[in-house]
Amino acid sequence: MNKKKEISPEHQQVLDKIGAKLMKMRKESGLSYPKLAHQIGMNKNSYYLIEQSKNNFGLVNLMLILNYYGISLSEFLKDVDS
Repeated sequence: MNKKKEISPEHQQVLDKIGAKLMKMRKESGLSYPKLAHQIGMNKNSYYLIEQSKNNFGLVNLMLILNYYGISLSEFLKDVDS
């Protein structure tokens, strides 16, 4: 019996904010999610799930995305948990 791991509502809100911020950045860059995923070497479905807050992604994946935009992790997160 596998029990689905759940996170707290507060942590889900953080994931929601991260996904929304990544989507906004991508759209402002004029990219589709498959194109961005390809450019950073990530599976398009995995990237899509991050934007939709449906995937507990790894820090390495977030850093790959931020590296593409030239943004540090601390700069990206400064207004996410507020």
